[in-house]
Amino acid sequence: MKIKKKTIVLISIIAILLLSIIVKLSTDFYKENKLKEEIKEIVRLINTNPENNEKIDELLNRTVIKKGKYNIVETSLKKYYKELYSDYSNLLFIIDDENFTNYLSETSLRENRPSFINTKNNIENTYNQIDALYTEVENEVKEISIKLPYISEYNLSTYYKELYLSLIDDNLGTEFINNLEKEKNKAKDKLAIYEEAIQYLSTYNNEWSIKNGVIEFKDMSYRTEYETIMNKLKEVE
Repeated sequence: MKIKKKTIVLISIIAILLLSIIVKLSTDFYKENKLKEEIKEIVRLINTNPENNEKIDELLNRTVIKKGKYNIVETSLKKYYKELYSDYSNLLFIIDDENFTNYLSETSLRENRPSFINTKNNIENTYNQIDALYTEVENEVKEISIKLPYISEYNLSTYYKELYLSLIDDNLGTEFINNLEKEKNKAKDKLAIYEEAIQYLSTYNNEWSIKNGVIEFKDMSYRTEYETIMNKLKEVE
């Protein structure tokens, strides 16, 4: 009887341990999936609707995992994505078409002719800002030395650090940078066209005037040459 009782107790202990393990695994599985869904949604919005600052900030500032190691992973990821989103948003703002068209606004033309020194300096600064911000974002996506510090300060096992990295690499990947590089190059091509147009207006400053916000040339040949420059923008779209 004693042996039978011991056997029953041992089986009960094993059953409790197995149940505890199953509960722990189920809980971890739930937390990990919830975290993956959260990060996937953040990246989806950054890719498809980056101007929706309010919604993206809401996701980046909340926590769906309230405690434990998965909470640390989530907090670290969101610190990383906040920095990435900030630099990415700044780059998108700079390469926005509206910023380029301002170079040829009536106010800008009147204030900066005939030499357009300020305009040319602004264009040069914009080139530099585009390259600098693109490099910043590219490094944030590619360089492990930039990604790891957000989580390495915590005493977590390799599993959680690898999960953290995978939720960056699997969601961003090479496609994100490739698409961003295309947008960067397209913006610089457009900027070069505006730069060429400004130089043309500077060179032939005495051949044009502004009437009702529109550039008017004294001779059709100048207008044709100017329009040829501006029509290059259609090829960049």
